[in-house]
Amino acid sequence: MKTRKQYINTSKCIWCGRTEADGATFYDKPHIVTHGLGGQEIGVDVCDDCNHYFGTAPRAGIPPIDLAFKEIFNAFMTFGHNLDENTYKHFKSVFFEYRHSKHTIRIKSNFNSHNITTQFKRGLYEVFLQRYHAVTGNGNHPMFDTVRKYARYGIGSPHVLYTYNISYLNQEKLIC
Repeated sequence: MKTRKQYINTSKCIWCGRTEADGATFYDKPHIVTHGLGGQEIGVDVCDDCNHYFGTAPRAGIPPIDLAFKEIFNAFMTFGHNLDENTYKHFKSVFFEYRHSKHTIRIKSNFNSHNITTQFKRGLYEVFLQRYHAVTGNGNHPMFDTVRKYARYGIGSPHVLYTYNISYLNQEKLIC
């Protein structure tokens, strides 16, 4: 009899804290970056319930976390790099529409920008903790309780800081 592969290391879910002894299963591949963006790296210690949660709409009008993450990054990758006169012709989105005559991208009228950006932010934290855990195996540490509460349960609203790092070599020293 062939056994199914489980995606476990510590056997404790990094999101809800449940273990196999608590009835949690770990059979579904937890992509660190959503598969819809081409994510191939598979994480561990994300129970099947939590894995499904990130890909499912919690209620009407609120998009799934993974979809919001995918849609915003797709728009960024499409319009943030190497634009040409035909770029917009290949852009397809659930949330956004591109108005070529005005060179604007807008959220479609049947979506709420607050809900989309909140879910995107939760997706950033989801990817962060899964990636951190994949590298260190320490994603269950209590220092990540704020991340866990926000990404999985929508409790709180931690800040997201964005920096753009430009580094270049000078003959004297590295300047960042």
